[in-house]
Amino acid sequence: MKKILEVIKQIFCRHDYRWYVKDEKYHCISGETQYLVCKKCGKIKDTRFIKYD
Repeated sequence: MKKILEVIKQIFCRHDYRWYVKDEKYHCISGETQYLVCKKCGKIKDTRFIKYD
């Protein structure tokens, strides 16, 4: 039931997307993965990998 409510919330949400980085136990030393996430409903729209110089 909870999963169905999340899907309905994502369908009718007026998305406000922001770039976030997950706080993980293990990290890649050559860069980081960033996620484009709606801060209202949690829908993930896009991901990108940013390399460190």
